[in-house]
Amino acid sequence: MKPDVKWRLAVVLGVTAICLYLIFPTLTYFASVSDLSKATPEEVAKLDELRKQSVPLGLDLQGGVDVLLGIDEAKTRATKLETLAEELRKAFKQESPSIDATVEVTTTTDQIAITVNKPEQLRSADNILTTRKRQFANYRSEDLKAGAALTIEPDKQLLSQDVTETVDSALKVIRERVDKLGVTQPSVAKQGTSRIRVQIPGEKNPDAVVKTVIKPAKLEFRGVKTTDQPRERPGDGKPVYSEDSASYIDIKTGKVLEGKRIPPGYEVRVMKDGKVDRVTGQKTPDRYVLVRSKIEMDGSMLGDSWMTVNPAAFEAPIQVHLEFKPDGAKKFEEITTQYKDRPLAILLDNVVYSAPNVDSVISGGHCFIHGSFTQEEGRELSLVLKAGALPADMEVMEKRSVEATLGADSIRSSVHALALGSAIVGVYIIGYYGMAGFIAVLAVIINTLIILAFMKLANATLTLSGIGGILLTVGMAVDANVLIYERIREELRNGKSLKSAISLGFNRAFGVIFDANLTTLISGLVLLQFGAGSVKGFALALNVGMIANLFTGLFVTHALIDFWFGVSQKFNVGKLQWFKPGVMINFINMRRFSYVFSLVLFTACLLWILPFKPFPGSNWGVDFTGGLLSTVKVTEAVDTQKVQGNYTDWRVQKVAGKEQFLIRTKFADSSKDQITKTQQEVVSRLEKNLGAGKFEVIGSDAVGNEVGQEFTFYAVLATVIASLGIMVYMWFRFEFLYGFAAVVALFHDLIITYGIFNMLGHFHHAGEVTLDVVSALLVILGYSVNDTIIIFDRVRENVKLHPALPFKELVNRSICESLNRTVMTVSTVVIVLVTMLVVGGAGLYDFALVLLIGIIKGTYSSSFVAAPILFDLHERERRKAAAGTGGSKKVIQPLMKEREG
Repeated sequence: MKPDVKWRLAVVLGVTAICLYLIFPTLTYFASVSDLSKATPEEVAKLDELRKQSVPLGLDLQGGVDVLLGIDEAKTRATKLETLAEELRKAFKQESPSIDATVEVTTTTDQIAITVNKPEQLRSADNILTTRKRQFANYRSEDLKAGAALTIEPDKQLLSQDVTETVDSALKVIRERVDKLGVTQPSVAKQGTSRIRVQIPGEKNPDAVVKTVIKPAKLEFRGVKTTDQPRERPGDGKPVYSEDSASYIDIKTGKVLEGKRIPPGYEVRVMKDGKVDRVTGQKTPDRYVLVRSKIEMDGSMLGDSWMTVNPAAFEAPIQVHLEFKPDGAKKFEEITTQYKDRPLAILLDNVVYSAPNVDSVISGGHCFIHGSFTQEEGRELSLVLKAGALPADMEVMEKRSVEATLGADSIRSSVHALALGSAIVGVYIIGYYGMAGFIAVLAVIINTLIILAFMKLANATLTLSGIGGILLTVGMAVDANVLIYERIREELRNGKSLKSAISLGFNRAFGVIFDANLTTLISGLVLLQFGAGSVKGFALALNVGMIANLFTGLFVTHALIDFWFGVSQKFNVGKLQWFKPGVMINFINMRRFSYVFSLVLFTACLLWILPFKPFPGSNWGVDFTGGLLSTVKVTEAVDTQKVQGNYTDWRVQKVAGKEQFLIRTKFADSSKDQITKTQQEVVSRLEKNLGAGKFEVIGSDAVGNEVGQEFTFYAVLATVIASLGIMVYMWFRFEFLYGFAAVVALFHDLIITYGIFNMLGHFHHAGEVTLDVVSALLVILGYSVNDTIIIFDRVRENVKLHPALPFKELVNRSICESLNRTVMTVSTVVIVLVTMLVVGGAGLYDFALVLLIGIIKGTYSSSFVAAPILFDLHERERRKAAAGTGGSKKVIQPLMKEREG
């Protein structure tokens, strides 16, 4: 055996061993988890430990924690009232001369009491209040009297709107927070008008999720109650205002002193400064202080946060530094100007951690918090501060553990379908290519191991869409081996020796494999930047897979073939063929029929999905539209698939440890009683699936969409940018005409696949557009381009080899020479998809259906759309060049851009 074969084989074995080591816990966990229901507590604990060491799974595959949060509406209204009152105080103060008036909030009645003390200032006060009539609809000028309290009531619709906006803002913050904390594929949706439901995959402890993910670190800056007159500071005699909480409350208990009342606009808060007494070494006890109800600034303006240890600060060495965004820095400068020589309280989750005196205006947008933190608490605090501040307090209304959204039974069906399909494909490839097929199967297995090992190293979450990405890469890995083997067969037919045929086969397949994987990688990188949730899971698996494909297709397969040939001096690439060598089909002459067929189908699909009447439009699923969330209790143990039945347009999720299910479904219609009608539809379906009297709907509520409207915009934007990237790359590697034809075929495939899928949804319960369907469409984007590039690469090669042949014959020859590879590749993927459709369960039905439609359509378009468009564009340019009216001078014999060397 040659030395170069030995070291290449050693690399293959080394990479395989490392990958197996990294994913061994994952393999062990999945091999054992099916018997979890019969496991002892010790075995369950051991499995849970294995799960933590495994590749993380998304909510759709493993379940997690379900938490329902509710906003404190009374407190939100009180905050809005205080904001309105403070605006009035500022407006009165800014008048020249300032208006002598008191403005107090009565939170029990949602009213504001205004007293103007000087009669001569009534007109000015009336002008200010009149300009705010939209906010205070019940205000009348004649009711304003000097020295008498006037009670005005803010517009109720304004307060309700503020609650709605606060919930929407909290929804956005929580989504951003869980994304920044590295939580992949969370489910965050608005429920009802004032609640938010959050599901975090992989977690088992709801309390831990509430503490560390959902509700931490509400950062606020507030003023502190001070004395009316300044005192001289010891040392420099500078006048400063001291804290004066002790004049109103017992600072040890927080109770109001006898005969006193809390000043209007102030609240009692506990203070935990955590300082250590230099003599006793003990932390100073907590105390209570009066802080202003008005929040001067919150964490929404925070840009960065980090923890440091200051050994010189003996009393509180752990410091959490805060750095504000540019607008936050400006705001902080204004606040420190306002509170110069006064204390300013820094609160976290309504607890005062520090209330330092502002000695000078801070214009750098930077400060720090010190308190009774450990280093770990300081790091955690800085992390959650960066993740964003909630605009209001959220109360935990429900918390529980839930199973996977696909259901354990559906997942088992899916895994069995994938395993069965993969086994059939393995037998099929080995039967078709012999020993070469066996090596191809080994290369694909190593490819999958590399993807899973990388995801384990990166702690990336594997979701159903990620499995879709792996499926695409496996298909392309098979395709790479098919390309190599078909090239080897060609060289053998041309009379080359086996050794020479193997070398030439790899060399000539290199360019097309590189181009196909790189163009798909362009799509994946764009999706990784613009995608969210499950789309990112797909993009990550796809990108890693493309890199792994280049390694396994061009290095692993070559090393294994060279090893086998060196040992046995023979190599079998099989005898079976779908088409005999030299077969010629005139695809270009059929283009008029294919154009008409594609144009009619494309137009029908495009009109069908247009988002306005009279066209049906996209059949959006509950992921995009929201709908009804029902909690169902069953009378006897049933699995998720039994509850799901044959309905693919609703999502069923089991509550862990209980005979309860959460069912999400779209509203039955858009009428006023849509909730009632949808509840009736849910009951009707459950009676069909479970039987009457076998269940009880214990609660139903409207639930918002899990992905915002911006998701659709970014998905379209990502597709456009990816297409432009592919066009530019093909312009560089081929010519502009090639890139343009490929992108036209790509949009043709996406629109028709999407349209047919929505049409099917009009006639039965499949066909709803969910996040998984979007991921499947992205698979089509990658596959369609891959198939087209392989044919175009043949065209490029044949132009060089046969420059005298007419371009029409060159294109036909190129398609026909790729027929065996095309049929072989598409048939392997179709086998897996049909298996998933037949035995994969309802959870994967739509996902597999989109892939099947798209891959068949993508295979068709490569030969019947992309190649004919390339021919017609070429002929148009040729005629222009011949007539001297423009056109490319390279069109008769294109000068292709080949790799250097």
